Amino acid sequence: MKAKWCCEGMKHSYEDRKGRTIFAFAIEDPNSEKASPLFWLGSRAVEQEHLGKINFKSEFPVTMSTRVPIIYCPWCGVNLAKHYSKSYGMLVDSSLETIG
Repeated sequence: MKAKWCCEGMKHSYEDRKGRTIFAFAIEDPNSEKASPLFWLGSRAVEQEHLGKINFKSEFPVTMSTRVPIIYCPWCGVNLAKHYSKSYGMLVDSSLETIG
């Protein structure tokens, strides 16, 4: 059985996760003994491929990327843990674990 996206907003958000945008993703919960996801809403000021190339000094803090935990889909409101309980792997991208 192929996993289904909860909505087009979530699908497009995850597909655009490498760009300068707001995006949703999941990671494996490192504190859980069983496989379970943590869902996040992230944002990035520069494309992912350029994050390591930024070299400038600032007198004040500058946020290049950040993330906040989410429980519900920001676009359709579905409970993410319930909807993706068996298919959350489709939202996992290990390169995003260090954001924020």
